[in-house]
Amino acid sequence: MRLFSRFRFVSAIGLEIVSGEIRVVQLRKKLSKISVEKEGIGYFPAEAIQDGKIKEPEKIIRSLRQLVEKWDLKKIPTIITLPHHCVMSKQLTFPIYLKEDECEAEIAEQLNQYLPGMDEALGFDFVVVDKSGDEQQKILLFAVRQSQLDAYVAVANESGFHVSAVDVDTYALTRAIQWELGLTQDPLRFLGLLCFHPIPQFILLKNHEIIFTQTVLIDFEASDVVATLMRQIKSLIQMRSLSMADLDVLILVGNSPLDEIRFKKESEINVMWVKKFQKINLDVMQLSVSVGLALKGICND
Repeated sequence: MRLFSRFRFVSAIGLEIVSGEIRVVQLRKKLSKISVEKEGIGYFPAEAIQDGKIKEPEKIIRSLRQLVEKWDLKKIPTIITLPHHCVMSKQLTFPIYLKEDECEAEIAEQLNQYLPGMDEALGFDFVVVDKSGDEQQKILLFAVRQSQLDAYVAVANESGFHVSAVDVDTYALTRAIQWELGLTQDPLRFLGLLCFHPIPQFILLKNHEIIFTQTVLIDFEASDVVATLMRQIKSLIQMRSLSMADLDVLILVGNSPLDEIRFKKESEINVMWVKKFQKINLDVMQLSVSVGLALKGICND
């Protein structure tokens, strides 16, 4: 199965399965308007998934089936996600004249060379990230252990969902936030996302592609919590030979007791805060990844 769908649907479901929780959002597109059809969170025993690997599929399937029956979700195209730490990525350079199917054939033949040391079967997909050169195109390769990919697809399909594509959680999250802010087509050079939930993490993007993701520590009881947090972010950016001045915008995602004005003062750059999805009137930020997955199914962005 290709990890990224090449098709677009009128209605699509974003399904995120994480440790102990099932997060579902169904979006529908009519003309240019997108609306929420269904949204919610289900639960299953947390031990059923360990370190991103499904250990007890029957417990997850039981909870998924309840949601499918409750909301009548059968036969609706569904995009599921894999945890980013389970997905390997690598940037490749191919001749500009190679078509998509030729690139795919080349990757399939040389996959073990691109990702040495892997002795398991891999599922892969790729996206063209830069085709502006005269002779070469840059491609971002994604690969995951086939057994892990099959496990996530199986629990969803066996529950009654219709899996059409698989995505990566961090890409779905950034897609949702950029869509909400209308940034998907903007020529942004560097963009930073500071996400507060479920685990605080900083995501750096270049030209809308993720460069790295890093967990950050937040001590909400510290008197200088914002300053300490910004020092962490500045350090992470400097590791990439960048400075805060290189960021076009820093986007804060989710609810937090921290002070937005203090963030703007400490960062000295443009700061935006997304606490709900205004476009679709959804204020449950836990569903951000699921929103991004569903958008993948219905939008061209």
